[in-house]
Amino acid sequence: MSLVANTNSLAIRFQAMGIRTALTQLLGDGGPTIVVECRQCGKTVSPETETCPECGAVEFCWYEIPE
Repeated sequence: MSLVANTNSLAIRFQAMGIRTALTQLLGDGGPTIVVECRQCGKTVSPETETCPECGAVEFCWYEIPE
């Protein structure tokens, strides 16, 4: 895929959201990065996950990585 196609794809994706949201997604919000991993299998999951999609466990490790 060319750079022009990638740029057009990003432009279409960000048209649906406000400029602040788009910039935060591209540049980060300056806060720490949160990484959540399943305690049983180690799969990285989103912070909203309640049950691991890989193994079904419900306990997670949260890591806060400063920017």
